[in-house]
Amino acid sequence: MFDDTQLESLPVSEKLRLVTSLWDQISRSGETISVPNTVLDNAGQRIKEMMADPSASLTEDEMWRRANELR
Repeated sequence: MFDDTQLESLPVSEKLRLVTSLWDQISRSGETISVPNTVLDNAGQRIKEMMADPSASLTEDEMWRRANELR
């Protein structure tokens, strides 16, 4: 298990890799999770903004390219 100090010392690219891996594992688990309405509302607003101006968002490839540049 990681503690906060270990996580803080990781480079951004490794943090992103861990976050992606965790989300993938959560989505495969099939476990129901409770998401607060404020989070759902925020996600809905971000989706609307992305749909209105897709150029303001990064593709996954672009996100990883930028993360790799930070190494």
